[in-house]
Amino acid sequence: MRNTFLLFFIITSTIAIAQPTVSNIDPETTYPGGEVVISGSGFGTNAADVRVWFGGVLAQNIVSVSNTSIVVEAPAAAPNAPVSVSRTSTGLSGVSRQLFYISYSGASFDVNDLEPEIALLNNGTENFDICGCDFDGDGKVDLASTQRNGTFVNILRNNSNVGAISFELSTIDISTPATSIGCTDLDGDGKQDLYMSREGSNTNQLYLFRNLSTIGNISFGGRIIVNLLTNDPTGSPYQAVKVEHGDLNGDGKPDLVVTNGNAEQRLINIVENNSTVGNISFETALIFELDIQDTSGGISIQDLDNDGLLDLAMTRNQASNFFVYRNLGGGGFNFGSPIELTTGGETIINVTAADLNGDGFKELIVTETLKSNVLIYENTSSPGTISYANAAAFTVGTGAKPNSGPWVARGADMNGDGLLDLVVADRGEESYSVLLNQGSLNFTAINNTTPYANRNMYTGDLDGDAKPDLAFTALEIPSGNFSLQIIRNSNCFQPTILNEQPLAICAGQTLTLETQNSPGTTYSWTLNSGDLGLSTSSIDITTFGTYEVTAVSEGGSCTNTASINVSDGSGTIPTDPVATNDGPACTGSTVTLSVDNQAGATYSWVGPNGFTSTDQNPVISNLTLEDAGLYEVTVKVGDCLSSSVTTEVLINTAPSFSLSASGATTVCQGSAVSLSTQNRAGFTYQWLRDGADAGGSSPTFSANTSGVYQVRITENSTSCEVFTNEVNVLVLSAPVASFDFNTPICTGIDATFTNTSTVDPNATVVYSWDFGDGSPVNTTDAIRIFTTSGSYDITLSIQYTGVTGCTSNTTNTINVVDAVPVNITAPDNTICEGETIDLTADGTFSSITWGNGETTEVISVSTAGTYSVVALDNNDCESTDQITIVQGEVPAVLAFANDTQGSITISRGTEVQLLATEADSYSWSPTDFLSDPSVANPISTPTSNITYTVMGAITGGCIGTATVEIIVGQSAEEIDVEHIAAFNPDNSNDPTWRIERSENYPECTISVFDERGSLVFRKLGYNNDWDGTYEGTPLPEGVYYFVFSCPAVKPYTGTVMLVR
Repeated sequence: MRNTFLLFFIITSTIAIAQPTVSNIDPETTYPGGEVVISGSGFGTNAADVRVWFGGVLAQNIVSVSNTSIVVEAPAAAPNAPVSVSRTSTGLSGVSRQLFYISYSGASFDVNDLEPEIALLNNGTENFDICGCDFDGDGKVDLASTQRNGTFVNILRNNSNVGAISFELSTIDISTPATSIGCTDLDGDGKQDLYMSREGSNTNQLYLFRNLSTIGNISFGGRIIVNLLTNDPTGSPYQAVKVEHGDLNGDGKPDLVVTNGNAEQRLINIVENNSTVGNISFETALIFELDIQDTSGGISIQDLDNDGLLDLAMTRNQASNFFVYRNLGGGGFNFGSPIELTTGGETIINVTAADLNGDGFKELIVTETLKSNVLIYENTSSPGTISYANAAAFTVGTGAKPNSGPWVARGADMNGDGLLDLVVADRGEESYSVLLNQGSLNFTAINNTTPYANRNMYTGDLDGDAKPDLAFTALEIPSGNFSLQIIRNSNCFQPTILNEQPLAICAGQTLTLETQNSPGTTYSWTLNSGDLGLSTSSIDITTFGTYEVTAVSEGGSCTNTASINVSDGSGTIPTDPVATNDGPACTGSTVTLSVDNQAGATYSWVGPNGFTSTDQNPVISNLTLEDAGLYEVTVKVGDCLSSSVTTEVLINTAPSFSLSASGATTVCQGSAVSLSTQNRAGFTYQWLRDGADAGGSSPTFSANTSGVYQVRITENSTSCEVFTNEVNVLVLSAPVASFDFNTPICTGIDATFTNTSTVDPNATVVYSWDFGDGSPVNTTDAIRIFTTSGSYDITLSIQYTGVTGCTSNTTNTINVVDAVPVNITAPDNTICEGETIDLTADGTFSSITWGNGETTEVISVSTAGTYSVVALDNNDCESTDQITIVQGEVPAVLAFANDTQGSITISRGTEVQLLATEADSYSWSPTDFLSDPSVANPISTPTSNITYTVMGAITGGCIGTATVEIIVGQSAEEIDVEHIAAFNPDNSNDPTWRIERSENYPECTISVFDERGSLVFRKLGYNNDWDGTYEGTPLPEGVYYFVFSCPAVKPYTGTVMLVR
């Protein structure tokens, strides 16, 4: 069975039998035999039906019983534990939220007051855990211990007398090892039963044993097995670490909580008690998930915020933090989110709760097992809110083995000063420690060595002298021997005279002097040093003087005294007063204390919760449960005191009621939530919604309107009111599904469906779109792409999460059409440099948009790239296309003339073989002298210099070019030039002498001579640039001679006339 840790709860709707409820105990500590007033309800009036337990110790003397109050004498062996009241007729019990402890009034205390250990069960079988309870009902604490590597449970019946500890051993064969052990009355028959966790190959079970003992004879029934569960019990079973008991759901029966060391399964088990008198029975273990806590180890189950509900404090397995879970009540197992407390990085093992500063709230104490520290977290809670201050660290141990291993801490008033001390067991060194409480959460450590290291322990009186003794499960290091170690507390008793001082006695008056009752102590009294022959803890006196009491304890080794000076009083002896009050009263109301009027008298009142008053008839306002109990008044006239008398104030508290729903608390409009609380006779019910009357007056109510519901319940006999927990009811308006969609809907593109439904704003809504293809979409709006045209039915369904019946759906038919396709065409998909290509969007469209922003049907492009177009047809359906224009390949064309690249020189009339390569087709230009300009290898027969360019094209590509130059030289017989016979340098239009075709002879030299044969001009490679000057000076008119000479060729000569 799996449940959520923070939300799950179980409700019992009808209670037909009275369940004891303990609302207050007063005082919370007293000496042995001191009276304790237990206030509450459901106690009945038959003392034989009532059992009062101080922890696991049965009170032997119940002074008085009423349905709302019990006066009981505190047993000497009472440990630091809650007080519980059970009724054997019903098997139900009530437990105090306060922890009681005995304070024996001790003398100064040191380590020598703890006697050498007594070793029991000294063998090779490890005693792991220990518990102490009065199993046979004789008022003495018996012990039980588990064997971690054996198969027995050790039972030690207490045969001790004051000063002499003695146990009688018996065993229970349980067939397997066991670890954690505890004891409490599981079936309500008035006897302390046993529970323990299994160890060994399986750690996923609890063993329970019903107590069948009689006084002087301890026996238990057969083994009862409770299986522990995980979410994977086969593959990842439960690893029980610690088991503790506590009535978590308030039904009057102790439930069991088991911590779990399996980190894979972040959970614990709570096992609900379903027992009846004489029959132990538990429900199937409930699984509670731990949100942030992986493992759990040590555990304490106590009311940490004083709201009357037991909370959980759990450590992780050897981690540096631990967690507190507040009980939210409601009649089931309902816990709030965890509160994390940290140690600052050190590993802790166990956690203990105890009120160390006396403020009524319990501190948390954890042991740093790998460091010699005990951490104390001060409780700063208030009812309904749990909070703790940062930890204060206290070092323990002898220091012989630093960072040894404090394992567990337990509370006890070891020195008898009225303050709760701590005892710390150490598993890492042969010692234990006592942290003596100095008040205000300050402690002083006393460390004591032992032959053994210690693990778990019980603290409480074992020999009947009211002084807390110690019982450890012990391990001898390094031998590995195990034992159970008993250490007796032999501190001396220090009497104090309890009468208020100063004290006077008047003539004819009898007063009682009183000191604490200390078992095993003998008393003697003197008056003015004269022996009175009285040997009780209280005496009656009739005269003034100095009275001294001598208390001899510890078999005569301790003798201590206390004295009081009783003066000779004057005045009128008051008559015995009569004290009353106008209660019972309800919490939150007022009560008036009254005492009869006596002339000239003063009054002194004392009472629970620190109450004092000197009014004759004081009024106590705003009553709380802590105000219940005995109020004592003394009347004084002059010096003369009356006897003290008491009046008991009863605080009526109606039993707690829990409100629950039979199903979900969130429903759909038109439905209702069935609410109910316990049906008890003698109560009036008024249902509230949002704090106002909702009209119902029975234990059940049908809520069809949203609001916070609660029941105000009035107890008819007392008129006291109690309120249930609140339940939030949410009635949601029904959903109406609707949606819109864009039209038209085209194939291949997003179709948007917009949710327009009407829903309750407080609901968690789940939307589901059904497109008929078996793949629903669970989003508020939907987007869908349809690949095929046609008609489709689209359904939107709505449901509120966790709410039955809150659904709606609607269907619309849509028409999906195909878009007219657009197609880009081009004459070629290859482009060459300098080219332009037209791209055409073929088809009929209402709009066209190219990727470059143009909106015409045809665009021209001049570069390679990918070009896209978006076209809308007449249905506004969109189609797209794209085309990729690639850059054409340019061939690397080569041109040759007579197999030579670049330039060649030939003689006029010589044929030249041209050749172009690296292309598929060619075109030569100019076409002069060519045999065929369109072939790769035409023949050229130039008569003059010429440069050919060939363009080569490759198929599907571009054109490349190359050039070749042919220089035509003169033949060997002559130079083919013509000269101008005359020229005028002064003619600006033609100022130089020209020789036609001289540019064809760059290798030839022109030389000009005057008529005397003097050289006036010479130049290689004549460019028709002689201007009729010599060295810049104009030459005169006349005839000049020239020679145009070329290598290997006959010179060309002649004359030229220079005119001006």
